[in-house]
Amino acid sequence: MPGELLFTGSGQNRKGRQDGGTGFPIRKVQEDAISSLESIVLGIIQGVTEFLPVSSSGHLVLFQSLFGLEEPQLFFDIVLHGGTLLAVILVYWDDIRSIAEDLFCYLADRARRKAGPGFLGRPGCRFALWIVVGTVPAGLVGLTFGKRIEPLFASPLLVGVALLVTGSVLWLTACFRGRGREVPEMGFWDAVWIGVSQGLALLPGISRSGMTVSAGLLRGLDRELSARFSFLLVIPATLGALLLAFVPHGGSGAPAPVHLFLGGGVAFVTGYGSLRLLLGMIRGGRFYRFAYYCWAAGVAALILSLVG
Repeated sequence: MPGELLFTGSGQNRKGRQDGGTGFPIRKVQEDAISSLESIVLGIIQGVTEFLPVSSSGHLVLFQSLFGLEEPQLFFDIVLHGGTLLAVILVYWDDIRSIAEDLFCYLADRARRKAGPGFLGRPGCRFALWIVVGTVPAGLVGLTFGKRIEPLFASPLLVGVALLVTGSVLWLTACFRGRGREVPEMGFWDAVWIGVSQGLALLPGISRSGMTVSAGLLRGLDRELSARFSFLLVIPATLGALLLAFVPHGGSGAPAPVHLFLGGGVAFVTGYGSLRLLLGMIRGGRFYRFAYYCWAAGVAALILSLVG
């Protein structure tokens, strides 16, 4: 998820020990040592788990523990997140364009002192404001508690518990029936509630999409709106995390271009497919079914932590 990059900007191994605190030996993967197969596998993991409500950060922790792989290096991680970001932009391009048009028209009217709808009177402007409001909580959590959250990425035990929590939240959405409130009826506290749920998803094992979509549904928002807001919310969150992660490093020491292309391309394709799949399940009222997977993965993580 985007929050992972907030914890990699220092360039230090967040595991802190050679075995990452998991009991499993870590095979260090240097940037120039990433193979084509690893690029593809990491791209698939990123693309599939970034949008499905199963926690991409939690799965990365589990895969690292199982196979003795350290997390991908920063620049490669940026490319993977860039691939899934492009998938979101492609799926929601019409919404992004509508928001941009309303913002432009509002600013143009203001510049020409022309009478017209106010800022909140324009659907695109109003929705953009709620996106900004929803982005703030996660940013504050990441910047304030980032150093305390960082060590938690080394714990399959925590991931297991968090996945069980994610599954339970997803299961609650089974109670949601019929149509809910639409964009004109969405308010400030809806955006805050969903934004806080995104902040909680900085913990490994807590799914960002699972928490934000569930928060919208539990607030009584329409299924379609809950999904739209959740995934449009990921755009500024990802851009901000990418900026914070990339600036200190300047992009040095990147893997070979072919591996960047493979990883980013696979993340984009699989991310687009998984996002379309998820949207279909949300519209059909089947979002809660991901709870079964999260519970199974959570139990597997607990077993893994005990065995390790």
